[in-house]
Amino acid sequence: MPHRSIIPDLLAFAHALGDPLNEYVIHNEGDCSAKVDDKTFLLKASGQHLLTATEDSFVPLTFEPLLALVSKKPNANRTAVNDCLRAASPPNAPMPSKEAFFHAVLLDLPGIKFIGHTHPTYVAGIMASPKAEAFATVRLFPQQVQLCGPRSLFVPYMDPGLPLAVELRYRLETYMNQYGDPPSTILLGNHGMIALGPTTTDVLAATAMTQKAARAYATAQSCGGALSLPDDHIQRLISHHHPH
Repeated sequence: MPHRSIIPDLLAFAHALGDPLNEYVIHNEGDCSAKVDDKTFLLKASGQHLLTATEDSFVPLTFEPLLALVSKKPNANRTAVNDCLRAASPPNAPMPSKEAFFHAVLLDLPGIKFIGHTHPTYVAGIMASPKAEAFATVRLFPQQVQLCGPRSLFVPYMDPGLPLAVELRYRLETYMNQYGDPPSTILLGNHGMIALGPTTTDVLAATAMTQKAARAYATAQSCGGALSLPDDHIQRLISHHHPH
């Protein structure tokens, strides 16, 4: 099986995202995925818990049917969506998470190999507030720039599944045109967040930093307002972190 070698990494990753001490998820919230090759990725099955995930908790999926539905049938009904999820997964496999569509879109990006989608307590609070979009543009400290990128991509609330993936893909194109690279963090209005990167370490660090930044942002707002690092400083930090 081509995906055997990434299973230990993927399970450690799932358990870290599901650790109750982090307050990223409760019950069966959240999911994570790993790119196997250009045709296949692994995604948590629907209803499984991150904290107790085993190898059997993950379903191998093929990119092609999922990406085709996102780009060609953005208004597909529930039956078409379920048919697509089944077509992308092996016969008799458990039903994959309906968030498979945005995982396919993001894992198809250059250099992206792992994705963690969580609902961290402090992040979720800000995502349910009028400051949700503003928080995505704020960088409060240098380490946040280095771990989470120059800005987060903000996606306003869309129903989970295909509608979210379609809106995310549209906004991702605008972000990539502006910044050149994929975002490290994506913030979802009234929902949670997504972290993405080449390694599980990158994704876990971006998730932890976004939770910390959310707490710091709420504190700053209560002290008169959150002040972002100026854009020129952010650009210097990015170019220093990613020398060309």
